[in-house]
Amino acid sequence: GEAWETLKFWLYTIKLHAPDAPILVVGTFLDKLKGKRDLLNINEGIKELISRFPVVVENDIDQLCFFPVSNKYGGGDGIQNIREIVEIVARNQAYINRDVSLRWVRCLDIMLENGKEKKYISLDHAKEISKSLGIVSADELEQMLSFFHDLGVIVHLTSTENLKTVVTTEPQWLVDSLGKVIRDPALHPYDEVELEKLGLQHDVANLFDLGLASTDLLEYLWDKTNVEFLIDLMKQSMLLSDWRFGVKDKEYLVPSMIVQEHDFANTLAEGYKCQFDFSRGILPGGIFERLVCLFVGESVSNPGCRKPELYKSFARVYVGPVDYFELTKQDEEIMVQTKDPELAEKVLTMMLANIRRLKTEVMGKDLDFKVRVGEMDKKVMSLEYARQNKCSPWFSRARPAVSVNLNAFMGELGA
Repeated sequence: GEAWETLKFWLYTIKLHAPDAPILVVGTFLDKLKGKRDLLNINEGIKELISRFPVVVENDIDQLCFFPVSNKYGGGDGIQNIREIVEIVARNQAYINRDVSLRWVRCLDIMLENGKEKKYISLDHAKEISKSLGIVSADELEQMLSFFHDLGVIVHLTSTENLKTVVTTEPQWLVDSLGKVIRDPALHPYDEVELEKLGLQHDVANLFDLGLASTDLLEYLWDKTNVEFLIDLMKQSMLLSDWRFGVKDKEYLVPSMIVQEHDFANTLAEGYKCQFDFSRGILPGGIFERLVCLFVGESVSNPGCRKPELYKSFARVYVGPVDYFELTKQDEEIMVQTKDPELAEKVLTMMLANIRRLKTEVMGKDLDFKVRVGEMDKKVMSLEYARQNKCSPWFSRARPAVSVNLNAFMGELGA
């Protein structure tokens, strides 16, 4: 049922992003059960589901896989049990018993205090604080920031120069900043009166209709503060990419804001397909949108590429003025299609490279999927079989002379 699917989703999501974090499964409305038999039946279902998650903490007191609770009478049946288990599990975590320099702790306290108003401080300010406490080595400063970042007390990202310059002292500020762009307009509308005064109504319409954000709109939403930092953050998180197709002013694509569905009537009926099947686990939210982000970002780097055609669960991405491939999300599967046999091998290479990047930088090593390849409307084969047998066009013995310039398009993939 829906409850099992929700539990499965969250177990896999936690496994992806925090694979070593202990998990307690809590079941509410204990008072609604008729007796011990109902409890045991639920336990059997959960037991089968959590068998793939060794980090789940079991309820040894009640000899169950989960912790049933009830708040009906205000006493909180089962709550005290959870409190005790959480304390025991937390005390056994390695980071709890690590010795930390008092200078580091004092430096953290000062950074948090100085960042109360803005929710962040500059890296230069952090250096000044650390030096005043005798932390003069750049290596020690990096180790300290990395340690507190891993604990989730601060956020310090280092993948680009813009990201390095900011130490976020209240991580919720990052969530709130991104939430000003990625949002449901029905639940969280903007101030239309103010937008009209500033002449940004068209910019907002483009964001909600086409997933395109103008620089003017981003500067307004972020109060013209740390705009380059936040743009870099969204790029590194693969939530945003450059968009330079026939526009004078700089715009950015935010795929998760695209709401228009594709009718799939005008898609490829013949050609070649790669199926990426995530049904052994889950297809995490945002995977498809991030892939679109990456492909569009690569397309932008090639001046000869035609503008992509983008929808909520479908994308047609051009690798030149004519040649293209299609990306489709359906249920727990993402499929890539192309009609050109000379393009098929390159498309497969690009897709594998981009998913590897997603696993490394965003989703974690436990992202689980199977790849199958084949012709449209014909039986597919496993990627391993196709590779071992050099099946054409996916693994040609001699690389084909592709008719389009894919070198510029493939950018940093290194294929």
